[in-house]
Amino acid sequence: FFEFQEKLKRKASYYEKRYGLQPVFKAGLHGGIVTAVEVGVIKKELAYHGDIVNTSARIQGVSNTYKEYFLISKALLDCLDVSCGDFQVKAVGEVCLKGKKETVEVWAVRKSMRKETQKARNLLNHHSPSVQYVQNIMMSRYTS
Repeated sequence: FFEFQEKLKRKASYYEKRYGLQPVFKAGLHGGIVTAVEVGVIKKELAYHGDIVNTSARIQGVSNTYKEYFLISKALLDCLDVSCGDFQVKAVGEVCLKGKKETVEVWAVRKSMRKETQKARNLLNHHSPSVQYVQNIMMSRYTS
């Protein structure tokens, strides 16, 4: 997900110039058993069924409410080791999802900033707004 976001950022000017906007994607994930079936005779497709698919879609559907791009369920988070990657997780809380009787605990997943990026941001935050241009250049260097 995060690699895809980075690729979209790198091509932002292309999308802006060609389509007049920049695409934005959000994701919601839940874990469990999914049934996958192949349908069709001439044009074959895979179809996925199960509560997991629906719950993932519902989690993604509340991403705008919480101003997050990537949300996952606590049930899935408990199965993952996010400490080994460059990720930060933050509890969003118990969320009432459309079509669900019980609430689902939802967490936001973000890509951690590298230490160099955080150091630069901390240094630059102590300066006046007149260095905004320099700050943008430095931040793009550290985050590229």
